[in-house]
Amino acid sequence: MHISPPIQVIANFIKLLVVNYVTLHQIFIKTIQSMTKSAEDKMPQKGVFTGIMEQDENKNFFCGEFLLDFKMAQKHNLGDWITIKSVIENPSDISYNKYPKKSKNFDKANRKAE
Repeated sequence: MHISPPIQVIANFIKLLVVNYVTLHQIFIKTIQSMTKSAEDKMPQKGVFTGIMEQDENKNFFCGEFLLDFKMAQKHNLGDWITIKSVIENPSDISYNKYPKKSKNFDKANRKAE
């Protein structure tokens, strides 16, 4: 069966459109998924951690793996048990590698004898 040149051109064009659509659709889906993950990473997490407030050699206050807001931490004492209520991504380039997550929302923990 012989297809006339204009119809063959149209058929090739349609094949090209379908292939490009599938490729673009896959790229679009991957982009949306990565954007969703980034947005989820930036969302506060609730009821994150309870531990002892400490201070490192650079005078950063921390609890576990979380950097604590300096001004908020000064309201507490080193060694206090605190509960971190939510965390965000640490915006500081200086301390990000050591503490990728930061909290401004923490308070003294309720420690009850068991």
